[in-house]
Amino acid sequence: KSKLEIHLMVKNPKAYIEPFANIGAFRAIFHIESDDDPLEVIDEIKKYNMEPGIAINPPTPLDKILPFINLVDVVLVMGVNPGFQGQKFIPETLDKVKAIKKIRPEILIELDGGVNPEIGPNLISAGVDILNVGSFLFKEGDVKENWERMQKIIK
Repeated sequence: KSKLEIHLMVKNPKAYIEPFANIGAFRAIFHIESDDDPLEVIDEIKKYNMEPGIAINPPTPLDKILPFINLVDVVLVMGVNPGFQGQKFIPETLDKVKAIKKIRPEILIELDGGVNPEIGPNLISAGVDILNVGSFLFKEGDVKENWERMQKIIK
């Protein structure tokens, strides 16, 4: 059975929670940089019995998410500046991953952006639990072969 996780890269994430809950999303992740009050978004996500998550962009200081880190199930660290697929991974984001794991070791950490087989092992060693590998899978070559290559590296 597949699970639907929503990564809300929008200005007003609170407005999207109910529609995605209605189609069966189990988790909703919003960006700390959005216009909404983070506590209100977290409450809205929980209202629909979904797991709340918070995302942070590379230039945003980690301090921005710290007041909410104990209220969410997952932190999504962006490995690139949002905008388009295929960007190179920003190595400094590993510092955020390590700091988050030090503060709350049991929290799930996702990383989205610039993920490929070369950096995958470093991400896992730093504490990343979930790798989002969109552009690597689809950029070139066969999707199935790319998927198998990534799986071999992360196991």
